Amino acid sequence: MQVSEDLYFLIRSLTKAEKRRFRLQSNRPGSDPNYLRLFDAIAAQDPYDEPTLLTQFAGESFIRNFSVAKAYLYSAILQSLRTAKAPISPAAQ
Repeated sequence: MQVSEDLYFLIRSLTKAEKRRFRLQSNRPGSDPNYLRLFDAIAAQDPYDEPTLLTQFAGESFIRNFSVAKAYLYSAILQSLRTAKAPISPAAQ
């Protein structure tokens, strides 16, 4: 299985609440909106089709390092899931 397919299956396995949490974290000031656009584009595909993604984002700067963008997105999704499941500290309560 390719890394791209792993990312696709990870996105498809997220619940509605997890997707919402990731989108909220990705819309913070100072974050790059390209990763959120890539997330939405992959989530909208039924079978994963990377050539379609490459043509969809043809003029974008992150396409030159598309594998890096996918790896960052994968990492960001996992980070979002980790923070969602992290216990709340007593000070934060």
